[in-house]
Amino acid sequence: MRILHLLSQRELTGAEVYALALARHQARKGHECLIASDRLNVSCEFPFYPIALDNRRYASRLRNIRAVRKLVLEERVEMLHAHSRAASWIANIVSRRTGVPYVSTVHGRQSLHFTSRHFNVYGQRVIAICPWLETHLTSELRLPLHRVRMIPNGID
Repeated sequence: MRILHLLSQRELTGAEVYALALARHQARKGHECLIASDRLNVSCEFPFYPIALDNRRYASRLRNIRAVRKLVLEERVEMLHAHSRAASWIANIVSRRTGVPYVSTVHGRQSLHFTSRHFNVYGQRVIAICPWLETHLTSELRLPLHRVRMIPNGID
């Protein structure tokens, strides 16, 4: 399976370390992984596509959607895996336009506001990295319990 991991970051974060460890594990299982992010701060053996996913300006979001959609089609991506709310927002739209499924991993507490409670941008399946985030997603953001799975950060 060809999996595109999407991150929105400029500095080194746990999400980056987690995503690369997951991609390495997936590659050992025979999958092909690609990474798209603003930048990477650790070495990466996977094809890397610099896209300013953290830029939330409307025009930038539209450019990012087009760029990720083009990448998905050109690279024959079969699964999107978003690792932030901004990346999930883009993956949600690209998934709808291409039919490519996606999953999101939530690495930290999400802001509570009207749109986060009433519009699920995280997809059909959501991974929480700890029990506290699983509770946050299901209780405070009201995501259905059957869509959320707690999978703790692994150590490589």
